[in-house]
Amino acid sequence: MNRPFDDQSSLRIRLESETIKEILLLCELRQWYLICSDISKYEIANTPDKGRRKELEAIFGLASSVIEINDQILATGQCVFRTFSSVPLI
Repeated sequence: MNRPFDDQSSLRIRLESETIKEILLLCELRQWYLICSDISKYEIANTPDKGRRKELEAIFGLASSVIEINDQILATGQCVFRTFSSVPLI
């Protein structure tokens, strides 16, 4: 959710930002569902910039559900990370 607030001088960051904005628009229009996690809530709460935090809280408000992280989700995430951590990013 933070990507649109990052420095947009890199093409990759700009493209990712535009993608995030389009996804959020579809969520606002109720054509897609935004699902967040309690990790998102934690990251937003620890965002030092008050203006950015307020915008992120508004985005979080679009979430149709919030997933609570548990041991199974953590284990799956670690497995996925190990599998794809060697895959080069564009």
